[in-house]
Amino acid sequence: VVAQTGNALLLTGCGLFYFGSQRFFGRPVTWRLWGAIALLSLAVLTWFLIRPDYRVRMVVFTGTMTACVLAHARLVLRDGRGFAARLIAGTLLLQAVVLVGRGLASFWVDGAQSSRFAMTTVQTAYIASYCFSVLLLSVGVLLMASERVREEFELLATRDALTGALTRRAVLQAGGEEFDRWRRYGQPLSLVLLDIDHFKQVN
Repeated sequence: VVAQTGNALLLTGCGLFYFGSQRFFGRPVTWRLWGAIALLSLAVLTWFLIRPDYRVRMVVFTGTMTACVLAHARLVLRDGRGFAARLIAGTLLLQAVVLVGRGLASFWVDGAQSSRFAMTTVQTAYIASYCFSVLLLSVGVLLMASERVREEFELLATRDALTGALTRRAVLQAGGEEFDRWRRYGQPLSLVLLDIDHFKQVN
């Protein structure tokens, strides 16, 4: 019962992490698909309470987790950018490799009556690598969130909230950059000023 509960919690955590990433990137959350996969996996794992088979249970669990982790890595690689996204995607791919290795090891290394709680070399390496990957994922998520906050603050500092136009500070900065480019390359430089009458009625 303890092993099945642990499997269920890990699958739930993996799914919630994936859903959180979907929301972070502004994508619709696919609750139904992953809910169905999770329920099916839990049903199969629960079946092993009646007919315990360590090897098959390990393959079902690691296979489901690997599918979730690979889908998550694909999402981050597709929608993420920067070092944080690469760190998260790389760590998720590492997790997938570890999970596949653990599933295969249940056939070639573990015995038929092995226990998830037996501290074998394979089990120790699996737990250590998984804990390390969770640490890396935590760092990656914090970096990605802080990058998002920095971008939002930068947008607030350089854009008018109502019109979306550049603020005075941003205009001066952009003008300085263009002036430096003009001095460097000697290409023509133009400045257009518009004055809208009665703009206060709009803004």
